[in-house]
Amino acid sequence: MSDFRNISIIGIGLIGGSLGLALKEADSSLRIHGFDIKPGTAAQAQQRGIIDIAHGNLEEAVKEADVVFIATPVGEIVKVISKVLPWLKAGTVITDVGSTKEKIVRRVEKALPEGVHFIGGHPMTGSEQEGFAHANKNLFKDSYYILTPTPKTDAQVYLAMHDLLTRIGSLVLALDPREHDEIMAVISHLPHILSSILVKISKSKSKKKESLLLLTAGGFKDMTRIAASSPRIWLDICLENRKAIQSMIRDYIKALEDFNRWLEEEDKEEIWGYLSEAREIRRNLPTRIDMEEKEIYELMVPVKDRPGSISQILLKIGSLGINIEDLDLIHKLERKEGLLRILIKEKDKANRAKDKLEQDGFQVEMRNLELGVS
Repeated sequence: MSDFRNISIIGIGLIGGSLGLALKEADSSLRIHGFDIKPGTAAQAQQRGIIDIAHGNLEEAVKEADVVFIATPVGEIVKVISKVLPWLKAGTVITDVGSTKEKIVRRVEKALPEGVHFIGGHPMTGSEQEGFAHANKNLFKDSYYILTPTPKTDAQVYLAMHDLLTRIGSLVLALDPREHDEIMAVISHLPHILSSILVKISKSKSKKKESLLLLTAGGFKDMTRIAASSPRIWLDICLENRKAIQSMIRDYIKALEDFNRWLEEEDKEEIWGYLSEAREIRRNLPTRIDMEEKEIYELMVPVKDRPGSISQILLKIGSLGINIEDLDLIHKLERKEGLLRILIKEKDKANRAKDKLEQDGFQVEMRNLELGVS
């Protein structure tokens, strides 16, 4: 698993604990170190086999680490990273698991000392449960794990992190930090706020209609499941990504006002059209399918040996929502160029990635690995 041997996890909750289990399952030679601000948590996690070494302070937890995962609430990530920076050895990679990225990436990159690397991360997985008692070694399997490289990201660091996360079963996707936050506002942050609002409205109505909450059916429960998540976590998320969330709230209010006007006017055509279009969009959302039978295609892309060249390619592919199965900078040439080898499942996705890169001026050679043909 690259050259990583000592992995430190700061914050041993559901995600941090699951990371420990998943990494140990993927490579038993890894040494998983852990620290949590809550007294006794790291020791209990060690007893349960989630980590190998429990530390009582941050310095001891990170000073030998090759990779440090910051798995604290979003509002604490930058503070914790600032504390540990003086204790990190040269070459250490820091990453986080927060569901907002732009502010975190910008602040951390400004503070990084020479020789220490950072790449933002966000595993698109979890549950309403809290704490390492609910940790699951399979939590990341077949789930997207977003990395947010920038022009400052070292290419070899990205390759190593991609390898590490792929080995725990994640589908790694590269996104620009701002694009990540805008997407999360749509598919995660606004839905959580709406879920909470619906629960609150229902509760207030139930004071007058006592049977209301007793009659809640599948639709209501499906829509409000995420309202059971930790308020502490979501307070930080809302404040960190408030601009993107506010933009989505304005769009949502406009849509509600339109729908309310159609109701007022008894406009059956508009209501029918809106509901029908929404139904089709929902029916056509991507579903999780077995990818093992899909053919693998290799894309070979010449790249310049300069900062940001590889992250530029990865972000272009990530913007299409395409997961890269494997990634390797296979060699460097005398004239400071290299070949980036990218593996993608499914011919359609590989072609889309190839077309996107070629449109932006990159040379791409593509072939089916199984058939050995271009």
